[in-house]
Amino acid sequence: MMKILGRLSLLIAFCFGLLQAGGITSTVKSREILKGESVILTITVVGENFETLPDIPMVGGAKVLGSNRSMKTRMLIRDGKNIMEQTAILMLEFQPTTSITIPSFQVNIDGELKSTKPIDISIVKKRAKVEQKDDFLMEMNATKDSVVVGEPLVVNIYFKQKENLDVTSIDYKAPLFKSFFSKRIGGENNYKDGDYMVHQLTYLLVAKEEGNISINPATVKVAKRVHNSKNGDWFSATPEWSSAKSVGLNIQAKKLSNSFDAIGVYRLKESIDTQMVKPNKPINLKLIIEGEGSLEDFEGIKFDITGVTVYSDDAKIESKLIRDKLFSRYTKSYAFISDHDFTIPSKQIRVYDYQQKKLRIISSKSYNIVIDSISNNYKAPAVYTKDNMDIISSSRSDISKKIKQNIVWNIPSWLMLFSSFLIGMIVTLLLRPHIHKLKKLKFFKSTKRVPFNEALITLYPHINDSMEVENMVEELYNIQQGKDIKIDRDRLEFLLKYYIDKETILN
Repeated sequence: MMKILGRLSLLIAFCFGLLQAGGITSTVKSREILKGESVILTITVVGENFETLPDIPMVGGAKVLGSNRSMKTRMLIRDGKNIMEQTAILMLEFQPTTSITIPSFQVNIDGELKSTKPIDISIVKKRAKVEQKDDFLMEMNATKDSVVVGEPLVVNIYFKQKENLDVTSIDYKAPLFKSFFSKRIGGENNYKDGDYMVHQLTYLLVAKEEGNISINPATVKVAKRVHNSKNGDWFSATPEWSSAKSVGLNIQAKKLSNSFDAIGVYRLKESIDTQMVKPNKPINLKLIIEGEGSLEDFEGIKFDITGVTVYSDDAKIESKLIRDKLFSRYTKSYAFISDHDFTIPSKQIRVYDYQQKKLRIISSKSYNIVIDSISNNYKAPAVYTKDNMDIISSSRSDISKKIKQNIVWNIPSWLMLFSSFLIGMIVTLLLRPHIHKLKKLKFFKSTKRVPFNEALITLYPHINDSMEVENMVEELYNIQQGKDIKIDRDRLEFLLKYYIDKETILN
């Protein structure tokens, strides 16, 4: 028993000796790294009084890419006295190109020179299997590895962290996406994947120039709270920093020889409120371009008509990501004002279809606009005489007006009302057994032959209306990708008819 107590007292004395003397340590997450990975070196100094850690520009011949310093102080009681113990932490990030040795670092702590131990860092071709269960992982992928200049692609970045880790800080660094127009889509998507919690970010990229374009890796630095007692720090939790890096990507961008206005798979819809108005009253035209692709850089359609004032609002561009494809909708309205007849010309849009890899032309319609000037230029109709006929020009609107004025019905109004009611009742009774068949026939003709790709374009703008529409759009998309999926055709036709009829009423 005395021997055990003696050994215990020696151990306690030794531990308090460490506390009083202080110390310095150097640590890294792993002594083996893949080529291109960074090393995070953490130097920790503990003591009452010590020199400030100097700036370190190089580690083992590798340039320091970034550094971070932190300091904390706590009150301790030793030998009945209050003392202030300090902990200084210096983190250095560097990227060795060959295997190196991190040298020993020395600091004067409480009047005594203390040193760290050297650390060997080796670059390996393949990560050991035991490291596949790292606390933190970074991954990046692209939906396409070959595009034409102007064609959109989607890049997903995944940061994975093991569950139940006490993470205190995350420093995420996105790739630079050089030679691309880039835009982050949506917010952060979080979900569980096995032992990891996954944080997903999605970016839309559009190549600006041709060539083999490299996308640098995405990186993250993470601090997790750990409880340890080394260097006498028994009762405090210190942060342990780690880093993770994805692999880089290479995208081949090709330039088209033909010029184009947009890239994608689109259709054009249009509506006009009228083609006959009074002088200086507006004619309203709406153009909608929708389909797969990005319309962010589409310059739009311009109308320049002699003697006609043209107003237009700012284009409204809506985009939505469905799985790994981007769908866009471009809407623009125009108002035309004139005091004479004119024509709204047809406009062509050159679209490069990257699915069929060819240039397509989509065109708007041409509209002849008539300015109705009856109120200002009314003239009497032709007047006949005995020997000849005096002809006075008259517009077709004047003639129509006169004809309507000269037709007079002498049938009593109550009789006309009763006759209309009676005829309506007879027609309804005769057709009632066949109404559902007529509706079904009309429905069949309007939607039965609609290809799945056109059905997808028709329903896509309405995916936010209901979960049913969103599910149908997803099924159509899967069929377009070649997956063997059976669609409820009756349900599809019902949705198509609903939105086709709705657009007809609105337009």
